[in-house]
Amino acid sequence: MASQHLSQSILLQEIDDIPYPDENSKYYWIIRRVNRTKWENIAFASIQLWFVSMVVDASVYQNMPEVIALAVINMICAILGGVQIIQSKKTEDMILDASVYHLRMVFYLAIAVTTLLGIFSCIFFYISYMVVREVGWVTYKKIGPDMRIQRLYTVFQMFVLILKIDIFVEFLVSCFYVTQFATDNGGFQWETWIELIITVLILPMLYFAREAVALEKRWWMASFITFQVIAMLGFILMIYQTTEPNNLWYTYIVVISMIFALQTIVLASWTMFNFGKGLKPYIQRGSDKRNYPTQQHQLEPDEKSALNKNNADAWQIDDD
Repeated sequence: MASQHLSQSILLQEIDDIPYPDENSKYYWIIRRVNRTKWENIAFASIQLWFVSMVVDASVYQNMPEVIALAVINMICAILGGVQIIQSKKTEDMILDASVYHLRMVFYLAIAVTTLLGIFSCIFFYISYMVVREVGWVTYKKIGPDMRIQRLYTVFQMFVLILKIDIFVEFLVSCFYVTQFATDNGGFQWETWIELIITVLILPMLYFAREAVALEKRWWMASFITFQVIAMLGFILMIYQTTEPNNLWYTYIVVISMIFALQTIVLASWTMFNFGKGLKPYIQRGSDKRNYPTQQHQLEPDEKSALNKNNADAWQIDDD
């Protein structure tokens, strides 16, 4: 679909009387619309790649909020596919005296993709329901019956989830912005340089935030929250540059990124407030788990032996 939009853009530029990107050219706004939609297609494909990696991650780390969020995101993708069909048809109707073969191909491809996404989202929604039941039991075995720790762990899972979502709504959106506007404007302007610096720092800061939680470092988390505020200012700058009449899809995406950045700040503050309340042993990864044993692993050897003996006696079958 992106290649078809690119071909349509090239075709319109070839038949236009005034070279693009002169605003007086006949197809100036249509070409910009087609070019934007091309980037939308690339972003949509990136979402699916990111989605697959998130599914694997949710299965490995058994993150129940992540499974639920993925089911919702997949449903939203199917809805956005329908919106893309409408947008493609509107763009096609705007061109009256040139070939629209490539846009017609996009229209049919969008219908096929949206149909497949709708079917897959229904299947994935059912699978997610079954997985959530199993993951809930696994989490209970990991945390135990302590409701206070379970609430703290839920907040932690939500924070980790939003960090993973930020990989797309912050990092990839910023990458598309920097790439597209540097290309359209013929080079980097001061706004693009600011956004480039923010983009380069996003992934390291997301990893930095995960380590801050594991180590319960308050000033690390405070630094991450400060960076998120700066990122929100960068998104405001994006909105200023991306807003165009009758073509607000990129503006909507940036607004969604701002909403998630704000939610990240809220969850980061909430998680930092929970530092020192006993959750640390349950959120370690790899070899660090040995350094922070949970309550289930803190039983004395004699207690473990007694527990094993009682279990053996309970399951013993008498032959008498």
